Amino acid sequence: MPSDRHLGRYRLGERIAQGSVGDVYLAQATGAEGFRKTVVIKRIRPALAMQPDVRGIFDAEARIAQRLHHGNIVQILDYGIEGDSPYLVMEYVDGLALARLPRPSIQLGDALLIVEELASALGYAHRLEDERGRPLGVVHRDVTPNNILISREGVVKLADFGIAKIVGMPSRTAPGTIKGTVGYMAPEQAAGGAVDGRTDQFAAGVILYELLSGRTARDDVSNLAQACAQAMQPLPALRPHGEIDAELAAIVARATAIRPDARYPSMEELHGHLESWRVRRRIRASPLELSRAVKRARAQEPDLAPRRLDDAILKGLPNAETVPATPRVRRRLRRLWLLPAGLAVIGLLLGTMRFLGRKHDVSARTRSRPQPLDAASPPPAAPRAASAPPAAPAAPVGPAVAAQPTLSPAPPVTRPRSPVPASSPAVKPHLPKPPEPGRLKINLLPWARVSLDGQPLGSTPIDLEVPAGRHQVLLENPDLDRREARAVQVAPGQETRITSW
Repeated sequence: MPSDRHLGRYRLGERIAQGSVGDVYLAQATGAEGFRKTVVIKRIRPALAMQPDVRGIFDAEARIAQRLHHGNIVQILDYGIEGDSPYLVMEYVDGLALARLPRPSIQLGDALLIVEELASALGYAHRLEDERGRPLGVVHRDVTPNNILISREGVVKLADFGIAKIVGMPSRTAPGTIKGTVGYMAPEQAAGGAVDGRTDQFAAGVILYELLSGRTARDDVSNLAQACAQAMQPLPALRPHGEIDAELAAIVARATAIRPDARYPSMEELHGHLESWRVRRRIRASPLELSRAVKRARAQEPDLAPRRLDDAILKGLPNAETVPATPRVRRRLRRLWLLPAGLAVIGLLLGTMRFLGRKHDVSARTRSRPQPLDAASPPPAAPRAASAPPAAPAAPVGPAVAAQPTLSPAPPVTRPRSPVPASSPAVKPHLPKPPEPGRLKINLLPWARVSLDGQPLGSTPIDLEVPAGRHQVLLENPDLDRREARAVQVAPGQETRITSW
């Protein structure tokens, strides 16, 4: 990566995802007259960019993405090469992935709108043609709640055509492997067979099933073989309840049929049946309602709050995960904390010396004749109570930060008339700030369930504020049959990231 953290006219910020061959960053596009636009950049690591297979997959994604121009698909804005490493520039969707939107907040109309918009995006991709008007037969192959983004305005966006396939092109999938996410793979995809648009339809049907039922369609399994075997079994029947009747349950059952020829012929057919059912029952579905659900989720869950994008990008956040502080780092942190502490002590000494000098002067004058209190000066007790700072909550101090003494400001003094003007401001020492908490960010691919110090946090991505110090993190992914415990050191005011197994 360039030392100035630029790729062409794009300034890189925080790394928000890490894959096996590349990384994804927040970035800003800059232009004339102070123009700035937040974007997302996917970039192959330079060490892997020269491998033909890796470069070929990335170039294929770029060729597919440049043809996709649809309001419900994340747009590719640019393609560039820095040195020998290519990168894709994509639009930034300010919102949440469907996987992070709490199920209780999704009403029936919201669920139908999400899948209808998803069907519109997939139908467009499936119909895509080349310059000669020949169908390309694009298949996404990884339609999951993590790849469905919902913006703050309630717009549904399908992301990540990274493993999309063009029917008829040579496959780059190694023999004996499959591409996709277990739990949403159609039976033919899990079996490594031929795929087409109906494969994506199956995944969309599974998502609709989960939104309507409020539960996952398939149980967790311990390995890929069990996942493939489970994919060959039909989904549990969706039982009619509330506004969900037998007709809607039948639509879901057809979209998730085991045999591809038993599903709808196209995504347009699925879209039409869902829309017709909704309109006949006068169920409202609008982006406004979906937007409110996204905003409610952000308000209720602090870790879903939007990033401070401008700060993150302009400060040039590091692109590597934070590791426990080394002795050298600890020494630097101590120096940073000793500076404000030293200034505070100096300020306190100066204030004390001035206070003692004025007190001596006042004593000498009051011995000769009494002086009335200055009418403009407040009573002695009131400023003392008002100036007392509130007690700061105790915060744990990490090993990289030495504990600081609590310094009290000098008490205010009622001064008689003297050569020193009554309006002279009192010297207020600068108090050192208490140690700050740190921030823990966990984003593993494909995903992981996370527990922190024995408390479950949910699935990745995780982004939350934690007390500084040492913590135990447990990472689990039943799909990959992985379970790993780690000890992480969170430094005050610093970010600690876990982005790889």
